Amino acid sequence: MKRANPRNVGENLARAITAALLITVGIACGTQAFASERRNVWERGDEFVAVEKQENASAAPNEHPAKLAAETLRATLSGLRVQPKGSKESALLFTEGELETLGDALQQGLSLARSDEDVTFALVGLHPALLGLFKQPMVTTGRLFVRGGRLNLILGAVHEPVNDRDDRRLKPFIPGSRLKKRTLEWRVTTNGEAPLTESDRDDWFVLPLVTAAPEQPAVPGVSREAKPAQPSRPTGRSVEERLILLNDLKAKGLLSDEEYQAKRRQILNEL
Repeated sequence: MKRANPRNVGENLARAITAALLITVGIACGTQAFASERRNVWERGDEFVAVEKQENASAAPNEHPAKLAAETLRATLSGLRVQPKGSKESALLFTEGELETLGDALQQGLSLARSDEDVTFALVGLHPALLGLFKQPMVTTGRLFVRGGRLNLILGAVHEPVNDRDDRRLKPFIPGSRLKKRTLEWRVTTNGEAPLTESDRDDWFVLPLVTAAPEQPAVPGVSREAKPAQPSRPTGRSVEERLILLNDLKAKGLLSDEEYQAKRRQILNEL
């Protein structure tokens, strides 16, 4: 048997290491370049709401900056539901916590964006998993802009499971694209009906802006606390107490890592 030349083996190994380094640097540089073109108006870990350039330079200009109330934006997006194709079950596209974040950040982003810029987002919320027996962290990404007096939403990822151990430099959250159509495995509805879409796209939705009900003005001599307020989240233990209890359960081995992370995210989403 002919023995390999040690010199050739060493050279091949050096080439392989160099190639791996170049790929790693290229990914890092690409990720950094993408981030530098994006102006975040809100971020939490890997989640973000940001302003960035339109992908298509020849696209019609947006009606930006747009001065819209956060309540209007939340009301417009709150009725969206997603239904896996071939299934009769559906779920809200955005949780209450996601809507709270998205409404405020989107209001800021649209007010800062120029006519050639969109607002992009990646949000993680707890959504029903298999058969709705439990909830797990899932990411939804998209691109938003105002045109023709309507809110345009291009979806990217829709309720895709999230693994906190994934390296986002290698698996970044990608918003929806103006240029590249994505075939969704979900059917999107609003108030039980299919929303208006852009041409032949089933990932690009054109939504009429929904005006939120105005807050009733205060009446002199009548306390606004006379009407019982509806609690927005379960009463009982505080968030801090629930997190401490959750940590105790995890320390005792009563929760798996996935169960612990899912429940922790659910508690934090209620803030």
